[in-house]
Amino acid sequence: MLGAGRRRPRLRVATLALVVWLAILPAPDQAAAAESPSEVHARAVAAARAGRHEEALRALAALTAEFPQEARYLADYAVILGWAGRDAEALALLPRIDLTRAPAYALEGIARSARGTGDAALAVRILRLAVERFPDRIESRVMLARALADASQHAEVARALEDAQARFGDSVALLLARAYVAETRGDYFDALALHQRVLERDPANREAQRGQILMAARAHSPVRALELAAANPGILSAGERGALEADATAARIRWGAIQAALDPGPARFAETDAALRATDPLAARLAAASTPLSAHERTLLYDRIVALRDRFRMTYAVALYERLVALELAVPAYARLAVAEALLYLERPERAGELFREVLAEQPERFAAALGLFYALVETERHAEAAEEIDRLVVRTPRLLYAGDPLMERPNPQYQTAVAARSMAPAYADRPQQAEDETTALVLRAPFSMPLRENAASVAFMRGWPRRGEEELRWVLAAEPDNGIADAERVAPLLEMHEFREAERALAHGLQTAPEDKRVRLAEDRWAVHNLRELYVDATVGRSSGGAPTGTRDYAIDAWLYSTPIANDWRAYAHAHLANAQFTEGTVDWHRYGAGIEHRRRDLLLTAELSAGAGESAGVALGARWWASDHITVSGSAQTESNAVPLQARLFGIGGRSAEVAASYRVHESRAFAAALRAIDFSDGNLRTELNLAWSERLVTGPVYKLDLLLETNASRNTREDAPYFNPSSDFTPSLTLANDWLTWRRYARSFRQRLSLTAGSYHQSGFGAGGVWGVQYEHIWEVDRRLYLRYGLGRNVHPYDGARTTRDYALLTLGWRF
Repeated sequence: MLGAGRRRPRLRVATLALVVWLAILPAPDQAAAAESPSEVHARAVAAARAGRHEEALRALAALTAEFPQEARYLADYAVILGWAGRDAEALALLPRIDLTRAPAYALEGIARSARGTGDAALAVRILRLAVERFPDRIESRVMLARALADASQHAEVARALEDAQARFGDSVALLLARAYVAETRGDYFDALALHQRVLERDPANREAQRGQILMAARAHSPVRALELAAANPGILSAGERGALEADATAARIRWGAIQAALDPGPARFAETDAALRATDPLAARLAAASTPLSAHERTLLYDRIVALRDRFRMTYAVALYERLVALELAVPAYARLAVAEALLYLERPERAGELFREVLAEQPERFAAALGLFYALVETERHAEAAEEIDRLVVRTPRLLYAGDPLMERPNPQYQTAVAARSMAPAYADRPQQAEDETTALVLRAPFSMPLRENAASVAFMRGWPRRGEEELRWVLAAEPDNGIADAERVAPLLEMHEFREAERALAHGLQTAPEDKRVRLAEDRWAVHNLRELYVDATVGRSSGGAPTGTRDYAIDAWLYSTPIANDWRAYAHAHLANAQFTEGTVDWHRYGAGIEHRRRDLLLTAELSAGAGESAGVALGARWWASDHITVSGSAQTESNAVPLQARLFGIGGRSAEVAASYRVHESRAFAAALRAIDFSDGNLRTELNLAWSERLVTGPVYKLDLLLETNASRNTREDAPYFNPSSDFTPSLTLANDWLTWRRYARSFRQRLSLTAGSYHQSGFGAGGVWGVQYEHIWEVDRRLYLRYGLGRNVHPYDGARTTRDYALLTLGWRF
C-alpha cells in the first residue's frame, strides 16, 4: 500500500506534461499557414516546372492578392499563365508590372504571351526593352528576331540576327531562330536545312525534330515527313499526325497522276495504288457504319475519290461520293470535279455536267471543270452550248505563262488544250469540213504537237480518209514510240484497210500501256467485233399495179452468214438468195444457195462463191474490190448464173450470166461520184448493157439534220426486140433525190435516225416517149453498239413502162448483226 502511494505523484506529473505538449503542438493546416511566402512561391514555381500549372496558379493568385506590390510574384504569375496557355490573362497583368525592373525571363514570358495572342508589335516592344536591359542574353535576342518576323519587319529581322550572330556566333538557339524566320517567309527548304544543322549538333533537340517534320511536309514532302514522325514518336499530336497522313496520301495521289502520264504500263499506278492502300481501312470502316469522321479522315476520303478516278475505278469513286453525300458531308470542289470526270467516263454526261457546273460556280477559273463541261455538253448533243463554253474557256485562258518575263515566259499548255478542243467542236457537231480547216491551221502552226496531230487523224477518219488518218498517227508514233493510245487509235483504220495483223499488234501495244483509256477500250471493242460472226440480210417486199415488170407481188431476200476470221485474212460464208414474183402468166420462184470464201488483204477484197438451186444448174460468182486510195475505189464481179436476170425472164425459162465493173471517187463524206457498167448475157441471145452514173452532194450538215442530194442517170440497151419480158431497145432515166436525215436520238454508239427521201425524174423509153418518175421512201435506222444495225422502211414508186403508168408500194429491211 505505501509503495503504491509513493508512485502516484510521478504518474500525475507525466500525464500533465503530455497534456501540455499536445496543447502547444500546432495542427497540420496551421503548420501550412505558417509556411513563409517565399516557401509558397518556391513550391508554386516547382509545381509549374513539373507541369502542374493550375496548382501553381492557385498559389500565385493568392500570393499576388496578399502581396500586390511584390514584383517577382506578379511576374511569375504572368509567366506561368503563359505556360498554361492563358495568354490573354497574362497580358491583363501587364499594367501592374514594371517592365523596366522585371527580370529577363519575365519580359520574355510576357512577350511570348503577346505573340500567342497575335500582338507582334507588343512582343517586339517588350523584347527590344529586354535586349536593351540584358544585352548579353541570347534568349531575348532570338525571341526578338522571331517577333520581328511575326510582324513582317524583314529588314529589322536581318539586323537582329546579324547582331545576335556577331555577339554569340552560330549557336543552336540562333539557328532555330533563323529556321523560324525562314518558315515565316515561306522558305521551307531553307528552314528544313537549318533544322537539320541543329540536329547535327544536337540530335535530341525536340524543337528541331518537330521543325524538320513540319518543314518537310510544307516543302511538299509529306511522305518523308511521315517517315520522320515515325522515327521520332511523340513529337506530333494525334491531330497533327492525322493531317500529315492526309497530306502524304494527297502527295502520293499528285505524284501518281504525274507518274501515270510519264510511265508506260501497269507500273505507272504504283503511287496511286499506295495511296489507295493507305485509305482502304478507312473506306472499309465508312462502309461498315456511319461513325463520326475527324477532319483529316474526311480529307483522306475526299483524296481517295481523286485516287479512284486516277486509277480508273470510276464506279467506286462515284459510290464513295454518294456515301459521303448521304452522310451530309460537304464534299470539296476538287473531289466533286473528280466525280464529274468519273461520271463522264461512265457515260453519265447529264449528272457529270451538273457537277462540273457546281464546281465552276465555286471556282470559275477551274480549267478542268470548264473543259469537262464542254465534253459533257457534247455527249448530251447540246452542241451550241458546248461551242459557247469552249469559246469562253479559250478567251479566259492566258496564251502564255509568266508573260513579259524574258526568263520564265513560255506557252501555256492549258491554252493549247483549250484551242485543240475548240478545233474539234465542229467535228463533234458533224461539221467535219470546218473541223478540218481549224485542225489543219493548228498543225501548221505547231507541227510537233502530238495531240493536234491526233485530232487531225480523228477528223480524217470522220471524213472517210482512213489512210490519211493512220498516216498522221504513224507520225505521232515516230515521235512518241511508247504512245500506246495513239497506236490503239490506229486499230479502226487498219481494220478498214484489212491490215489485221498490224491492228492486232497496235491493240496489244495500247492494252500494254493504257488498258483503261477510253480510246484503247474502244479499239479493243472494235477488234472484238471484227472477230465475231456476221449476219447480213437485205430484203424487200412489194406490190405493184399496172403491169409492172416486177409482177403484182414480189419479194427478194439476200442473206449472208460469215464465219469468224480464219488465219486473219479469210472468212467462209453461206449465201441465200430467195426471190419470188407473181405475174398474170404465173408465179416464179428463184432460190439459190451458195457457199463461198472471202479473202481480205491490204486495200483488197476477193470473193468466190459456188451456188445451186433446186432444178437449176450450179453457178460460180467472183468478186473483187480495190481501194486505190482514200478517194478511189474500183470493183468488179461476174456470175455464171446471175441473180440480176429479171424474174419475168425466169418465168419463161430464160437465164443468163452477168459481169459488172464499177468505180467511185469519194471526195469526202459530203461529195462522191460513181459509175457502174453491167452486162447481162441472157440465154435467149439478148445482151443487155446497163450504165449508172451518180453524183451525191450534202447540201446541209449539222448534228441533227442533214440534207443530201443525189443526181443519178440510168441507161440501158438490149439487142433482142421481141423478148417475152420487159426489154426496151434503149432507155434512160435521169433523176434527182433529196434525202432528209434526222438524228432523233443518240447515246454514244447507239443511235436512232429517221430518213425521208423524195425522188423525181423522167423515164425515156425508145418508142414510147418520156414519162414522169417519182418516189417517196421513209426509213428508221437503228445502230446499237457496233454489233447491230437495223434499217427498215416503206416506200412508193411511180414509173411508166411501155407508156403505161405503174405504181409499186414496198417495204424494205436491212439487218447487220455481229454475234
